[in-house]
Amino acid sequence: MFKVYSFNNPTGDWADIATTGDFSGWDRGTDVSNEGTKWDSTNWGSIKATNAGGNYYVSIGGSVAGIDIKTKDYAFAVKDSTPTIATGGAQSFMTGETYNLSEYFDIWTLTSTATVEYLVNGVAIDGSSWTLTGGDSHVITCKVTDEFDQTNEASFDVIAYSIVVPTESTLKQEKGVAAHFAIPNLPENATFAVEVSLDGTVIGSGSTFTFTEDGVYDVKYLINLRGVEDAIVRTTTMTVTIVEKSPEIVVDGEYAEEYFTNNAIAILGATANNGERDFTIDYRVEFDGETVKEGAGEFIPTKTGVYSIIYSVVVDADRTVEKVIEINAILDSENPLIVVYGAYANAYVEGTVIDLIEAHCFDNAGEIAITLTVEKDGAIIDASEQLTLSVGSYKITYSATDASGNRADDVVYEFTVLTQEDIDSAINNGGNSSSGNGGSGCSNCKGTVDFGGVLGLLVVALAIVIVKGRKARNEK
Repeated sequence: MFKVYSFNNPTGDWADIATTGDFSGWDRGTDVSNEGTKWDSTNWGSIKATNAGGNYYVSIGGSVAGIDIKTKDYAFAVKDSTPTIATGGAQSFMTGETYNLSEYFDIWTLTSTATVEYLVNGVAIDGSSWTLTGGDSHVITCKVTDEFDQTNEASFDVIAYSIVVPTESTLKQEKGVAAHFAIPNLPENATFAVEVSLDGTVIGSGSTFTFTEDGVYDVKYLINLRGVEDAIVRTTTMTVTIVEKSPEIVVDGEYAEEYFTNNAIAILGATANNGERDFTIDYRVEFDGETVKEGAGEFIPTKTGVYSIIYSVVVDADRTVEKVIEINAILDSENPLIVVYGAYANAYVEGTVIDLIEAHCFDNAGEIAITLTVEKDGAIIDASEQLTLSVGSYKITYSATDASGNRADDVVYEFTVLTQEDIDSAINNGGNSSSGNGGSGCSNCKGTVDFGGVLGLLVVALAIVIVKGRKARNEK
C-alpha cells in the first residue's frame, strides 16, 4: 500500500491506493478520491516510483462516462517498504510429522512481488515443508526479500515432543459420570477429538463420553496440529468397568477463616451421599502434615498457622473421597473484661446474709469463666452463692484469664462487718464511724454497674436499714 495526497484537499487527508499487476515500481491505483469524485484506475496515467521513501508528482487526466476531466497535479510519497515478519514465539512440533512452515509466519510486504525463503538451523530448505526427524530443539527462520532488494527475517525455536497414547488401558468409570479424555503433554498449538466405538460402531465423539455398561471399547484420538495437513490418529483399546458413583460431601455449616490459638474449635458435622445411598464419614485434623486430631468433636490449635479439617469417605478399595477445609490459627493478645452487675456496701451488721453479686467476663474468643475469691481477715474462705457475715474485714475478688493466658483486670470489693452495738454506738456519737470512707469499697471497677453507693455515714445508716430489713426477712 502507498499514499496519495491531493493539493486541492485542504484537510490534508491521505487516501489508500491499492497496487495491482506485475511491474517494476508501481503502476495504476484504484479507488482514489479527489474533491469527492471517485476515479476508475483505467483513467490514470502511469505512476512510477523507484526510490522508496521519496516524494513524487504525477499529472493525470482522462474521462469518466464521456466527460473530460481536467489534468490535476498530485503528489504521493512512498512509505518505508521494509518487509515485516511476525511469529508467535517458540513452537512445539511433534517428532516425525511434516509441517508447513508458512503457517507460522505472518508476512507483510509493500508490493506483491517478494521472495520467501525458509531455513532450519541456518540451512535453506526447498519450499516451506519440513519434517521433524530428531533432535530436541531447532531454529526455524523465514527470510523475505522484496522487489527493491530490501530484506528482513524472523525466527522461532522449535521444541520437539512426542505424543504417547497407550494401545491398551483399563478404566473404572463412575456410573452416570462422563469420562474426560486427555493427552499428556499436548502443546497449545494442537487440538484433538475422540471417537468411541463398540464392536466396530462409532457410538460417541468429542472430548467426553458417558459409558453406561461394562465392555471393551476402541477410543480413537484424532490429533490436529497447526501446519500439519492431516490429523494424526492414535487408538487405545479400553476395557471399561462401571463402578458406583462417588458421594458428595456436604458440611453442616461454615467455618470462620481465623480462630485464636488455645481455644477449642468444634468440628462441624457433614453428610455424604451419591444419590443412591449415604456413606460413613471419617474426621481428622492435620497441621504441618501431621494428624493432630482424629474423629469428631473439638480440637484445640496450640500453634499459629494453617490447620486442615479433613472429611474422608472410603468408597471402595481403590477410591477415597475427601473434602478439605483450611482455617488459620492466630495469636490472641487481647485482655478480657469483667462486668459486675451491682456493688457491695462499705459495712454490714454481723449475721447478715448477702448474695454474691453476679458477674460476666467478655473476651474476643467468647465468654469465659470467672474465678470468685472471698477472703476474711486475709484468709480465703469457702463461699457459694451466699455469705453469712461475721465480724471482721472482707475482700471479694472477681478474676478471669482466657485460654491464651490473657488476664482481665481484677475487680475487688472490700467491706467491714460490725456488731449491732458498734453500729448503734457510731450513730449515737454523731456518725464518727471508723468505716466511714464512703463509696462501694470497690477497686478496678471498670464496667461494674453500681446499684447503690452514697457517702460517709449516710452509707452506713442506709446499710443498717437494708441489712436489718434483710435480716428480719431471713428470720421469718
